[in-house]
Amino acid sequence: MWVSAQGLRQVAFFTTRTVAWGQVGQVRTVQQPVRWLGLPRTVQGQALILVRRAEGADAAPPLLTTHNADFLAREEAFDRAADSVEAWAAEYRSA
Repeated sequence: MWVSAQGLRQVAFFTTRTVAWGQVGQVRTVQQPVRWLGLPRTVQGQALILVRRAEGADAAPPLLTTHNADFLAREEAFDRAADSVEAWAAEYRSA
């Protein structure tokens, strides 16, 4: 995931999704079932999600989770990354 003045960009293996700041309603951390290491199995964890302003907008996959390869068993690192993205979102949405 990348954050820039244009918006949030989430890069996956075969797709790239960019959401402009004008379309971003909220970026927040929630407790929910998340995929464990990207596998079909889910476990309870935290996820940083993007809520769009548009009514009926498709549900985007979580931006970050506590159980992906980057943050597994590193809750403090997830908290720092989520706080940083939330701060950037607040800054760019108000600009």
